[in-house]
Amino acid sequence: MRRPRGFYFWTLIIMVLVAVAIGYLGPPPDPPNGECRRALTRQRMLYVADAVKDFVADCGVPEGERQLLSVLLDDSGDECWTGPYLNERPIDGWGNLVRCSFAEGSVRIVSAGPDGIFGTQDDISDTLSVPDELTRERGDTRIRSKGTSE
Repeated sequence: MRRPRGFYFWTLIIMVLVAVAIGYLGPPPDPPNGECRRALTRQRMLYVADAVKDFVADCGVPEGERQLLSVLLDDSGDECWTGPYLNERPIDGWGNLVRCSFAEGSVRIVSAGPDGIFGTQDDISDTLSVPDELTRERGDTRIRSKGTSE
């Protein structure tokens, strides 16, 4: 049985059209400046900030300098602990762990940014100011954000 004339040509044309349609319907690529990844990182940092607020509301302000991620994820042995406050370790838009620490009345949440190295100019950070008078008995859960910097 013979194939009609132009069969391969029209098959090729249809395949190209399907490929172009799939390209338009697929997810858009991340812009070269990585703004989608930055937005995702900021969103996850807000998630961590909410968890910190819940922890401070339950247990009060931690004493001294302390790494908070382990306390937010695992029972610290404190009677007040009602967590876990986070379901999983927070990961930024580039697949790196987000750091969270408490020192001198504030909570600092930091992403290493696109280069994956902490302490460089492209880090994304947020600092939450915890009022000194915050105690579990008062139930005052106000934590003020000092803003996000890059």
